[in-house]
Amino acid sequence: MDKKTIVISLLLGVAANILFAALVRITSVPQYISWGLTGVLLLILPLFSVYYFQLKKYGLVRVWEARNSKFSLGQHLLTSERSLYFLGVSARTIMQPQVEAAIRHKLLTNHEYVIKLLLFDRNETEKLRRRALEETGDPDTADEWAESMLATIQMVLRIKRSLGKAGERVEIRTYNSFPVFRMLIVDERRVLVNFYAAGRYPSHTACLELRNPENTTSFAYCLHKHFNELWRDAKIVNDDPSATTH
Repeated sequence: MDKKTIVISLLLGVAANILFAALVRITSVPQYISWGLTGVLLLILPLFSVYYFQLKKYGLVRVWEARNSKFSLGQHLLTSERSLYFLGVSARTIMQPQVEAAIRHKLLTNHEYVIKLLLFDRNETEKLRRRALEETGDPDTADEWAESMLATIQMVLRIKRSLGKAGERVEIRTYNSFPVFRMLIVDERRVLVNFYAAGRYPSHTACLELRNPENTTSFAYCLHKHFNELWRDAKIVNDDPSATTH
């Protein structure tokens, strides 16, 4: 634990007790309650603040329950300022009119905005069927996933062609190492992660939010690095959705 964290924690404890002492003067509180609350403020609050600052130091923000829909491409397209990077299987959530509209609007109005999409290579049929069997019990589900991947690619290529120069700032690549989690990197400042599990879509799992990917002490750093390494080695999708090249 660093000295700064200790000092801040102690100062919070002292401040809370000063506030409590002022309240005691205003209201009538039995002495045993006064001493009890003093002990709580002196011990619990500093410990809680230490815990909070330790989490913050390593980039952990919080875990969002699945029903909060924190992992939302559309939402983060609207609120982000510089970039949005996606890692997953098919990005089928992007196949919605409102998301496509958000992509077009962002690229046309923000001339520095960049979108990167990393999808699993639909031509890796054996891996896809094996994972489909593990997660759904039906290997034929892989065919549906492959169709979703193709549909996403076709939509992105359609956007690129229609937007001309602005469309060059949305890129799509494919990789062949099947992921265990799905990831969004927002403005290269926040990383959102949920995971693939048997019988559940990633949107049905909890979402972990991390920050400060540029800080080597942050867990977000290794996730951001993982994305960049995959992106570097991934295949660039060209104008033909059924063919990819380095």
